[in-house]
Amino acid sequence: WLAAVGTPVLEQLGWFRLTILMWLGSGAGAAAFALNNMYTSPNLVGLSAAVSALFGAFVRLPMPGRTSPLPLLDTKVTRFSIGFLLLHAVLAVIIPPGFENVAWDAHIAGFLMGLLLVPIFLKRL
Repeated sequence: WLAAVGTPVLEQLGWFRLTILMWLGSGAGAAAFALNNMYTSPNLVGLSAAVSALFGAFVRLPMPGRTSPLPLLDTKVTRFSIGFLLLHAVLAVIIPPGFENVAWDAHIAGFLMGLLLVPIFLKRL
């Protein structure tokens, strides 16, 4: 998934902004996981929140011929976001065998971070 969504995001943002976005997505995922698991002591290791941030950024990338990101309430953005969030919510409730320790909350927080911050990263500084 990193290559599939990371490549178009890299082309739009460049490596430095992509790296910052991934760090922020990872931080948001870690914070959500920590808040959701405050009274337990599980470990959190992985890159999934950062990749989820790239999914959030990817869905808002400008379409060919446009320079601004898609609006948050654009039909494409809304449908993709609802699908992503519903998939993760359902998987978190059903919990398929072997996925008991997946940090679904971190995935969702990373996605929301990318979805909300990509317009800032698309602006040329």
